[in-house]
Amino acid sequence: KGPWLTKSPRDPMPAPGTELKRWPLFILSSVIGCVMAFGIGGNDSANSWGTSVGSGAISLRTACLLGGVCEFLGATFLGAGVSKTIQKGV
Repeated sequence: KGPWLTKSPRDPMPAPGTELKRWPLFILSSVIGCVMAFGIGGNDSANSWGTSVGSGAISLRTACLLGGVCEFLGATFLGAGVSKTIQKGV
């Protein structure tokens, strides 16, 4: 039984102070998730924006900003489907 599971299953209200014990775990997992999304999406983003930058249609800075925002949004909103597929086995 970990320190974040101090609530009894029969008790409908959390024990006083347990909310604060969960925040460090939540923050750490959020940071790790963002770093993973950035790292995984960076490879795909380079492939998709490379032609636009190479042809001069958009600047490198604009491509980096648009690619970063789009990769973050895609990982945030569509990542659950990928997780389900990986859980079933690839």
